[in-house]
Amino acid sequence: MLQPNGIDENFSADMPQWGHINKGTLQMNPQLAKLSIEDLLARSDLAFKVGKVQTGYEYLGVHYSSKAYSIIRLDSGKELGRGASSEYNPMSYLDSLGHIFGDVKQLGGIPTRVIKFGEGERAAIQFILPDEYKAGGKEHRLFFNVYGSHDRSQGNGFNSADICIVCGNTYAASLASNLLRHFVKHTLNAGSKLAELAQTVLAVKRAAQAYYTLLDHSATVKADNATVQAFLAAMIPDTSGGDKRANKASDNRREELQAAIRVSQAEREGYIDNSPVTAYDLFSGVTRFTSYKTQKRNDAEQFEYVTEGPGAKLNDKAYNWLQENVLVYQ
Repeated sequence: MLQPNGIDENFSADMPQWGHINKGTLQMNPQLAKLSIEDLLARSDLAFKVGKVQTGYEYLGVHYSSKAYSIIRLDSGKELGRGASSEYNPMSYLDSLGHIFGDVKQLGGIPTRVIKFGEGERAAIQFILPDEYKAGGKEHRLFFNVYGSHDRSQGNGFNSADICIVCGNTYAASLASNLLRHFVKHTLNAGSKLAELAQTVLAVKRAAQAYYTLLDHSATVKADNATVQAFLAAMIPDTSGGDKRANKASDNRREELQAAIRVSQAEREGYIDNSPVTAYDLFSGVTRFTSYKTQKRNDAEQFEYVTEGPGAKLNDKAYNWLQENVLVYQ
């Protein structure tokens, strides 16, 4: 599992399981509160510019140019990624943030966390939003997350989630959030696409309110065994055609999902032995299930899996199930 090798932040907070911030513990560091995002990126060695250089090879003393390009740091010449095409847009982290927010100089004084992977091949920047929400007996603080890479493992994008990235698992779980999730590839028009998509950020409060209202109410809705089995079957149905091997694989995945539901139930605040499963536990279990990286997926495949692939689709299916089966009183 991909692990960060550097985290810098301008605040302190008590963060228990899965990086949730305990209410009332968030405090800005007065010495760092006025730092801009550019300053925070510089502290984490992520403020560098990037470029691309055409690769080549030597044969019998003759140099031949290939059609592929390497992505490099312009300050050191270090190669961050390879195999890019001529259409690849090597957008720096500062440039990505600039397209989303406009003037990054105005981003000082916001609780901000910068997570570095490797030598800067990947990064995640988290901004803590001021609103508080409650779901499943827990107080939640939302993060607005910006993700990027230079190793061609993922595109540029953003979403909102309530998970503070502290390790590989929380990174994957944060990526899996479907709240305001948008990603674009490193194409020549990536900047304009990010700027256009960033308009959805204005709707974060309304979207988050609806999302957490549904989750909070789902924590009061008990799910008996029949409901749990129906949910498992809806999330991972048997394959058609009666293929015994394929159906066995579905059975195994449902068992893994049910185990994830049990873990999520046990972590829920107020849980006691033999307490009933709730609709909230079902949805939380799916998030845990999709965030787990198997040995069959490398980091790039895991990113695709939780943002646009089967993991993202399963999360969306679970949320749609909640909307259809849990009555919400406004």
